[in-house]
Amino acid sequence: MIYLKKIGQNKQATSFSSFTFPTFQNNDLALGQNPYITINQTRFVFNFTGATNDPWTYYTMVIYQNNWGLTDQKKSEFSIRINADDVDQCWFF
Repeated sequence: MIYLKKIGQNKQATSFSSFTFPTFQNNDLALGQNPYITINQTRFVFNFTGATNDPWTYYTMVIYQNNWGLTDQKKSEFSIRINADDVDQCWFF
């Protein structure tokens, strides 16, 4: 499961050490929560689009491995690839 937390700021971050990370209970977006879709899969592709009113927006992410007790498979090794589009300014009409 992948959890994301959105952090909006008025100015560009100079340090990421103060950013908070999502948890099971406190997150803005959760991906891969349906065990019947994710069990025994080898590749996952998740897409999302975020919206904000803040001048600077960042996302922190955590990845939890869980087999929900539905399989005897060992924990997986992960290879993670993230593509992000940087948008300088967005106008809504």
